[in-house]
Amino acid sequence: MKIKFLIAICISFAFFGCKKEVKTTYTFDDTSDKAYLKVIHVVSNALVTPTSAAIAPVNVYLDGEKINGTPVTAGSGVYPGLEFAAVKSGAAVSMNVKMFTGATTPEVDILTKSISLEKGGLYSAFLTDTIPTADVLLVKEDLSAVADSGKYFIRFVNLTPLSAGYDLYATTDLAMAFTNVPYKTASPFIQLPVGSGARSFGIRRTGVATNLATASVTPVAGRMYTIISYGIDGGTGVRVVKPAFYTTRFQTPL
Repeated sequence: MKIKFLIAICISFAFFGCKKEVKTTYTFDDTSDKAYLKVIHVVSNALVTPTSAAIAPVNVYLDGEKINGTPVTAGSGVYPGLEFAAVKSGAAVSMNVKMFTGATTPEVDILTKSISLEKGGLYSAFLTDTIPTADVLLVKEDLSAVADSGKYFIRFVNLTPLSAGYDLYATTDLAMAFTNVPYKTASPFIQLPVGSGARSFGIRRTGVATNLATASVTPVAGRMYTIISYGIDGGTGVRVVKPAFYTTRFQTPL
């Protein structure tokens, strides 16, 4: 019995002693010449059929290369979420946006435009207007500001075709945040107190106290948020004026 036990130990040592070392090699994409892009889709009549109850999602191509995985949904379904996607830079990058109509049906071109993306720059691309004149509002971002204690940043982007100008009223704070923001315009960021709980905002025609739509944000101190209006001014059904919001900057710069 003792001999068998010693033999088993020797075999065990021999087996583990001969085990080869495995090395894993990691490769990383070179981002030294990249720009950084966030895509927000609110082309209000991007409908698969005239009676569709919702705006169809889209796929985005830069110089023929698709940059998103799953299709980008309308409103708050921004790509790529809290971050910015590393994309190719250049003075004349061709942006092509195609409406996703289903897994087994061809995509439909809705927008082609040459855009300039500087190396290292942060950009938000707001897909707006209506087919056949869909357009992109390209905003170069500076997200370096640091909020005062107990405050957050908010801005308003008017992406509603046929609108002359919109106000954004901070309902919870009883204060006008922005006034007369024209169509295809992003306001600057301003600071507001975080307060307690959700903060409500009303989107209004300039000088009118009636809300066309309302948005609610539960802010975190130091973060940056964007509220947008989309739909069509005076529209009904799927084209009614709607709000959306997303977190533009999740972390405060060091």
